[in-house]
Amino acid sequence: MVEYDELDMRVLRSLLSDARKSVLEISRQLDENSRTVLNRLRRLEKDKIIVGYGANIVLPEIGYTYYKLNMILEKNVSYSKLLSFAEKLPNTIYVDETLGKYDFELNVEVQDERELDAIIDQIKRLTGGLRNLEIFRTARYHKLTYLARTPRKD
Repeated sequence: MVEYDELDMRVLRSLLSDARKSVLEISRQLDENSRTVLNRLRRLEKDKIIVGYGANIVLPEIGYTYYKLNMILEKNVSYSKLLSFAEKLPNTIYVDETLGKYDFELNVEVQDERELDAIIDQIKRLTGGLRNLEIFRTARYHKLTYLARTPRKD
């Protein structure tokens, strides 16, 4: 686990509301020296706490819908084979690696249900069939700017 302190957490919280903030804006908001903030950001990036900066896109406005596919497979298929498939699929947004009843959880963005059906058909061919498939369509999601309060590291 990476060591961090309260200033690291304050920098992260500041970025949650707007990842495009400049170092100068963050330093003013936190009342910290800009060089200190820059060094913290670089360390958080180096330590892979920050792995990217992004935009929140309203998918329906550009013709896409977000789906989560929770699958129980008919046959035993290696996880690495499924992950490799997901990595090559241009629609993949996330793969959730969880403990629980599902063998594979895939998050995709598609333009229409035909595209979603084509992805499901590819998965069925790859895996030899699905025993159960739960599909969740995201109607709306909200950007949360909350970062859990964490205990201080001594």
